[in-house]
Amino acid sequence: MRDTLIKALNDRNEFLKMETVKKIVGCMTVGMDVSELFQNIIMVSNTQDLILKKMIYLYLGHYSKSNERMALLAVNSIIKDTHDDSPMIRGMAIRWLSSLSTPSLAEHMLNPVKTGLIDVSAYVRRNAALACGKVYRLNNDLIGRDQGIINKLYELIRDRDPLVVINSLCALEEILSNEGGVALNQPIMIHLVTHLTEFNSWGQSKVLRLLSRYQINDEEELFGLMNALDTYFQNSNTAVVLSTINCFLTFTQTRSDVHNHVYIRLKTPLLSSLVGAGPELSYVVLSHLLLITKRLPSLFSAEYKQFFVKWKDPLYLRLLKVKVLLAVANEINSKDIVNELSAYVLEDPPEFSRASIRAIGRLAMSIPSVSELSLEVLLSFLELEQLKHVMATTLVALKDMIRRFPQIAHDVIPRLAHSLDVIEDSNAVTAIITMIGEYGDIISDGPYILEEVINSWDNKDDKVRNQLLVSTLKLFFKRPKEVKPILGKLFKVSTEDALHPDVHDRALFFYRLMSDPNNIEKCKQILTSGMYVDQFVEESDGVEVDALFEEFDSLSVIYGEGSNRFLKGASTAAFEDNQDEEAIRKQEEEDEYYRKQEELRRAQYDESEEQRPATYHAPFSQPAPPQSMQFSPSILLDPQNFERTWKSLTVARKHQSPYQGSTSDVQQIDQFFSSQNIKSVAKGAAGGSLKFFFYCQETQNSVLFLVELVINLSNKQVAANIKTTNEQYAEQFEAALQRLLQQI
Repeated sequence: MRDTLIKALNDRNEFLKMETVKKIVGCMTVGMDVSELFQNIIMVSNTQDLILKKMIYLYLGHYSKSNERMALLAVNSIIKDTHDDSPMIRGMAIRWLSSLSTPSLAEHMLNPVKTGLIDVSAYVRRNAALACGKVYRLNNDLIGRDQGIINKLYELIRDRDPLVVINSLCALEEILSNEGGVALNQPIMIHLVTHLTEFNSWGQSKVLRLLSRYQINDEEELFGLMNALDTYFQNSNTAVVLSTINCFLTFTQTRSDVHNHVYIRLKTPLLSSLVGAGPELSYVVLSHLLLITKRLPSLFSAEYKQFFVKWKDPLYLRLLKVKVLLAVANEINSKDIVNELSAYVLEDPPEFSRASIRAIGRLAMSIPSVSELSLEVLLSFLELEQLKHVMATTLVALKDMIRRFPQIAHDVIPRLAHSLDVIEDSNAVTAIITMIGEYGDIISDGPYILEEVINSWDNKDDKVRNQLLVSTLKLFFKRPKEVKPILGKLFKVSTEDALHPDVHDRALFFYRLMSDPNNIEKCKQILTSGMYVDQFVEESDGVEVDALFEEFDSLSVIYGEGSNRFLKGASTAAFEDNQDEEAIRKQEEEDEYYRKQEELRRAQYDESEEQRPATYHAPFSQPAPPQSMQFSPSILLDPQNFERTWKSLTVARKHQSPYQGSTSDVQQIDQFFSSQNIKSVAKGAAGGSLKFFFYCQETQNSVLFLVELVINLSNKQVAANIKTTNEQYAEQFEAALQRLLQQI
């Protein structure tokens, strides 16, 4: 066969040569070794047929990677083609020459690439520009010390061919990556923005990402640039829309007033991108939308129905939509969202059902007005005994609700305890055991339920066994006579559990602690200190939102983590600073916690729960209102949402007091309240009175306040109607408002 192929390659018939090379490339692609024909292929490479040329380059590139001698022969052959009269062959030769991944050949590539940068053909210049980046990867110093190439690439940014411009920018980004990429000055910025319409969608997205790094000089330049880019919000390509959003957010990050208006401007383009989009594209858009809601939760609250799950949505998109619904929920739409989530519980697959149940539980703990409805819905799921995954997830969610709202324990705990008969999931069993240990005094047969679990000790995993030890000891201090024999049986089986050292060691620790009469009271204090929490770790965003915004319009938003975690050599600067601050804060909290409850920490170190508390508080207590109110600067409410919210709430407080202010100017009063993060949606003067509609959000508990304020200048009186999503804080807000009015 070899002789036949060699004979065909030496034949003058071009068609026969092409068919022969096609057979050789076919054998190569299926794994056959045809490297013996290397010399013959090089001899055939002197042809003007583009198809034959491509196949020859494919063959030469494949075998040049493994044999440096062959690679040198291939380079000499390809370099000849870089001087061919045909621009297609010259461009193709430069492209394949730069694709040879042998570092020792980089010097041979340099001169053809430099010649290609000044070629008269745009096709050659495109390939030469990209080749600069490839050569740089093979030998950093070779390109880095040749300033002429870098200067030429900067000149090509003004090339008449759009693809040459884009390829030059990509090459410069690669070569100057250690210096921060392309140095953008005002002339380059103006040129790119002026010719942005000439690029294809990919090129526009690339240029917009570069423009996001441009340093704005003054306010006039800021608004001029934003006006020039505003039309790209209507682009049909989602990548261009996201890149435009990134530019606007980056340009205005130091201007909070303009920055808030940018959020309103990007709202419609993002929602429009979801219309008619496929599941993959919808996932990308929703991931960015979810990140934005973490900074401004109220932005998409009115459009929550657009995030409802559709029957044809794949699982990954369904799970993301549940997260988005949870993020946009507020006092107004939470009931509709809970009802919608409850409808998902009966759907397949189980992962989607579990996510919906967890979301209902999270809503119950974050929005008090919907807690009662959520509790009713969750309790109804306990009747679905045929759906074991629904019951199991519901039990865990109810356990967390009880930790957040201990007052519901008497109504819920008895219904949880008897679910052990039908549940086998270890998380659910652990949740029930936890509640029996904590509230066993209100369950008549609590000790005997635990005894049944102990009798099936061999069938339980470490999670259940560890929690069983803690819960039984807790119940012992509440009902010692009934639990004492059960505790003895538990100590016996657990201390003999040699196959599970963690359980064995914990059991020995408790046994020795309880064996000493002097330690029993101390042990009781540790184990019965309560488990009420007002915030779970999962409720606080573990990912640094600000750092993710620095990598907006990238895979970091999709993955929910910095690029340094999934890209080799990626920059970690944006995340390291935030992580250092977060680590210091967490370490301080942990040190304080250890000082106060060191022994409690030791006893409950591995206590199995799906959610761990971020802070511990006294049991059966609700958080008291803060002594002084601070208001969030990021809350943003447009007039339509303000009107809708105003109509849905009742007046919580009516305020009247003398007006002692020194000004009657509407703008000055509005600016004063705005400096306190109390913002207006409408204001004006008529008939000797000043009228304002204000809104603000208290930072600690996210309570929303709406105010209708009227200042009568003729009789120097102030009247205000105060509405709020939590009337518990209305009186305190009225006092804060009174103090501010005295400072005008």
